[in-house]
Amino acid sequence: MAPAIRATPVISPSAPEPESPIVPAPTASTATPQDAATLQKVEALQKLLIHYLGPAANWVFSDVQAIWQQRHGATLTNLPQLVELLLPEFDMETDRIGFQQQAKHIINP
Repeated sequence: MAPAIRATPVISPSAPEPESPIVPAPTASTATPQDAATLQKVEALQKLLIHYLGPAANWVFSDVQAIWQQRHGATLTNLPQLVELLLPEFDMETDRIGFQQQAKHIINP
């Protein structure tokens, strides 16, 4: 009887897969609003949300801001849509109303 021959798989070199860049979730500081006034108001809205929701507001704001930028564009005239997208994040009606009123003063001082 002949000895068994073991087959070794042939591994052909392949091109390395391209690395996909890791892009952090946008925040007010990494947002790409069209002008400084928009950025300033976006940052003020983020701080206001933190006042109401605490530190978790940073993640909430990043997620909602990304949706806002995609749907409406990061412009000064679209800031009311950002506020509207943030309102469902409030459990208490009184906090929601307070946030909405203060946000209006930030958008239109």
